[in-house]
This record gives sequence, C-alpha cells and structure tokens, in this order.
Amino acid sequence: MAKRIYIYLSEMFPPLHFIGTYLFTIIIAAAVCSIQGSPDFIKNPYVHMAAFSVVLMSLMVRIMDEFKDYEDDLVNFPDRPLPSGRVRKQDLKVLQTIVISTILLLSIYRVDVFIATLCVLAYGLLMYKWFFIEEKMRKSLPLAFLSHNPVILVKFGFICTVLNSQGYVDSMTSTLIGLPLMLTMTNWELSRKLRSPEDETDYTTYSKIWGPKNAAKASLFIQSLVFAGVTSFLVAYGHSKVIIGLYTVVAGYYASIYIRFIQTLKHTRTFKIHAENLALATQLTVLISSIVKLS
Repeated sequence: MAKRIYIYLSEMFPPLHFIGTYLFTIIIAAAVCSIQGSPDFIKNPYVHMAAFSVVLMSLMVRIMDEFKDYEDDLVNFPDRPLPSGRVRKQDLKVLQTIVISTILLLSIYRVDVFIATLCVLAYGLLMYKWFFIEEKMRKSLPLAFLSHNPVILVKFGFICTVLNSQGYVDSMTSTLIGLPLMLTMTNWELSRKLRSPEDETDYTTYSKIWGPKNAAKASLFIQSLVFAGVTSFLVAYGHSKVIIGLYTVVAGYYASIYIRFIQTLKHTRTFKIHAENLALATQLTVLISSIVKLS
C-alpha cells in the first residue's frame, strides 16, 4: 500500500505542488508582517503548522476529487493512478484518513483555529457531496465552478485566523493581499479549461460552454482583479516601485497572450502553463517585495 500511495503522491501531488502550496501561506504571512516591519513570523512554529495544514487541505480536496470524478476519469484520464489501477480506492481512503486526522491535530492548540479548521473540512464535505445537488452540478460546469471555487476563501479565512491568533494582523485590511493571491488559483481553474476550437475534445471546458472568446475574457477579468489587488496593496504600504514596475510588465505580457487569442482564436501552448507562470510571478512579486521591505 505504501508504494501505491507513493505513486499517487508523486504523480498527483508532486513535491513542487507541495512546496508551492506551503509557500503560499508563508507569502501571505510575509506580506501581512511587512506592514509591521517584523520578520519574526518566519520563526513561529504555528505559522509553519498552518502552512502545512493548508497543504494537507489541498491534498484532501484532491483525494475527494478522485472519488467524485472516478467514472469521468476512466474515460478522459485513464492513465492517472486510480483509473489505471495502479492505485486502489482503499489506498486513498487510508491516505485521506491520515490527512484529515493530521489537519485536526495541528489545530487543537486554539479554539478559534480549530473552528476555522472545521469550517474548511465542512466545506470540503459539501464539495464532496456536490452540495447535495449532484445531478444539476454534473450538468453545469459553471455551477460547479461557482460552488466549489469559494473553498479558496475558506482556506484564506483559516490562514487569517492563524495570523490573527499570533498577533500579526493589525486590521482586516492588512490581510486583503491574500484575496488577489487566491484569485490566481481561480484564473488557473479557468485557464486549464480554455482551448482553441480545434483543440476541443469530448472533455467539458469553459471555452466550449461560453465560447472561447468569452472564456478568455473571463480569465482576463480575473487577471485584472489580481493585478489591481496586488499593486494596490504594494503601493498603499510603500513597497518598492521598481518591483511594482516589473510586475506590471509581466502581468501585461500574459494579458497580451489572452488578448491575442481573443482576436485570432489561435494558440500553440496550453493556457494552464500561462496561468501557472503568472501565479508564480505574482507570488514571487509579493514575497520579494515583502522581503525587501522587511530588510
């Protein structure tokens, strides 16, 4: 079983995914603490416990999706560990038990943190149950998107609760940088299901439902919210103008790719990669800018 679980994690939740999700919490903490001018958060074990918990929460949702989408994956992604038979459902049940138990254990040191954790787990359960309207959601990708995507806000609430419990939050406005960072995940979700007409298959995508132009416009709208949120935070709290300028160039470059697609409906690379690169650039911008301000 251990070998099969290793196969699953290496393919469906690889080390880079682990590190990226872990750093996400650290980046939010760095941005919030840059306002106070104190780098002490990096030595705080509770911040790192929260970061690890967020990683496990993401893994929990991933495992839930394996069970929810099993029948579809047999058709659309037969080479994945579970549909291919290289991993068994019982393996994932054991892994999920370990994951959820660890999440709970990491949160029992404070009542407010424990309650925030229960909120994440409860929302995850609702997602697993398709909010008890499975038939409607399976027929409507936009409805599934609108109901499932807010899980990132619930995780954000958990992160804010931990930071507040450690005395790092001066006001709720100081935590708002987390919202545009969370929206990079929304952009990724839209972009990974955005394709040019000739690349469409039986797999349901936003470009198939809304049309490629409208799907690309939706992604551009989210990108504009991310850019506005990040730059507003950096400007408001006196971060490096050079870094802000560089980020503007990078964000503009990726926006131009989507604009070009809207005009031509032709594209040679997957938009998922662009969304991942933009998310990385956004997170690095906030992290580096916060480090510069703290130094």
